[in-house]
Amino acid sequence: MALVLMAFAMPVFAQGRFSLSVHAGPNGNFSVRRINEATGQQIGDFSKKNFIGLVFETEAKFALNERSWLLGGYMRSKNSREINYSQNASGVNVIIEDFTISSKENKFYVGFEREISRKIRGLNALVGAFYSTYEDESIQVGLRDVNVYERNVHNAGFNDLGAFVGLHYERKIDTHFKFGIQSRVYFNITAVYFEQVTLTPTLTYTFSKKK
Repeated sequence: MALVLMAFAMPVFAQGRFSLSVHAGPNGNFSVRRINEATGQQIGDFSKKNFIGLVFETEAKFALNERSWLLGGYMRSKNSREINYSQNASGVNVIIEDFTISSKENKFYVGFEREISRKIRGLNALVGAFYSTYEDESIQVGLRDVNVYERNVHNAGFNDLGAFVGLHYERKIDTHFKFGIQSRVYFNITAVYFEQVTLTPTLTYTFSKKK
């Protein structure tokens, strides 16, 4: 099977139609601020995370022509919050010191990218769809107990479908490499809300055309 895949892939590499890229930078995650922290009998509920986090992406592109590409990739995002807390709960001292909780997301996506201006070469628009799974940590301090949770796709069914749009500007820096900047907005279709926005530098390697 591997030999068959290589046989199909080699002509694509040789024609210079295939490229790989990495993206890394900040994100603004709306989902980690939508969480309702409990009140009432709860002495302390720590579920929300910081809006600003980090993302890392790896992506493969296939050129349909000089101005259009199909793409597919994986994105990992992380938004965290440091907790410092001290309280007496029913005669028991509860102390949480320099403890970090995080919300992590794994996105698998496919999309289409196209250059949108002949005057501004390298300015591209993109649109696509994604499937996400989540790992979300929280701490709840009650009157009689302390609960530390990680909810994920396995124990809580944390997975969603969505769509994204974006802009990508890149310039060639040598025969193989392009450097750029990209912004995307992600919309969660399953839960119906804007999930996050990203702003990432991009570095792309295009395989050589056959001499």
